[in-house]
Amino acid sequence: MQLSVERNIQKFMPTGKTIDITSIRPNPAREEIVLEYVARDFSPAGEGTTPALRSIEVFDMLGKLVTSQNATEKVVTLPVKHLAAGSYVLVVRQGSEKATASFVVEK
Repeated sequence: MQLSVERNIQKFMPTGKTIDITSIRPNPAREEIVLEYVARDFSPAGEGTTPALRSIEVFDMLGKLVTSQNATEKVVTLPVKHLAAGSYVLVVRQGSEKATASFVVEK
């Protein structure tokens, strides 16, 4: 079921766009956030055959990178307990494409 929903979402992504953030929850967060995004997978064998490696970065409002990790899954849990209270920008990158969203950490 999840796969078919994901494929349907990808059909409606803007032409040429390879990645889009669909959800960050909870927002505001205290312990962790769950990031969900849709992305087209590319490999030398063709679209959809190998999960693409994506980088996930979190920046504070001054533009300082505060945490990062790589992922191939399209649902990722990120700990935020160690971050100070405030607003943050999350960036998911795949190749030269990127998608951004913001979230808030409360203490």
